[in-house]
Amino acid sequence: MTQTAVIPDYLKPAMERLETARSAHLANASRMDETTTVISQVQTQKNELEQENGNDSGAWRAAFRAGGAVITDELKQRHLARVARRELAQECDSMNEVLSFELDRLKGACDRTARAYRQAHHGVLSQYAEHELDAALRESCGALIRAMKLNILVLNNPLANTTGNQGYIEPEQAVMQQVKAWLEQAVKG
Repeated sequence: MTQTAVIPDYLKPAMERLETARSAHLANASRMDETTTVISQVQTQKNELEQENGNDSGAWRAAFRAGGAVITDELKQRHLARVARRELAQECDSMNEVLSFELDRLKGACDRTARAYRQAHHGVLSQYAEHELDAALRESCGALIRAMKLNILVLNNPLANTTGNQGYIEPEQAVMQQVKAWLEQAVKG
């Protein structure tokens, strides 16, 4: 049995931004991975071409000397193949350089989309947390607010201030400090 999350209406725009940012980031990451794979394939091909060229170079020279320093059609073909492999290896180097620049560009794009994705994720979480806190305060703080107002009324009574003006604190501030201290202790413990 699969469960599907029901997204509240107030979060839908933020979730759409998150999904857009996620898609953009995954597309950039995919292109970056593809480019990295191509670079590795080009490097492998270059290494194979250089290996073949190195192996054939000695064999070509030996065949040339063995044939009395006469260039035959077969030697010409082998030489042309060696030159072609050498040029292809150089092309692989050039392609690797181009792909490295492309990879650097894609890394920058991926960094930007990753940042946008993280920011969109943070935006969704922040909006959700704010909404949940606001709902919890509205639903559960009626008794607390009533008690705070009652305490403020008591502290506003002239009989409550019997110590003089030296230690006087506004009743609202005194009650807020008391509630804040209690809440901090409750959150910590």
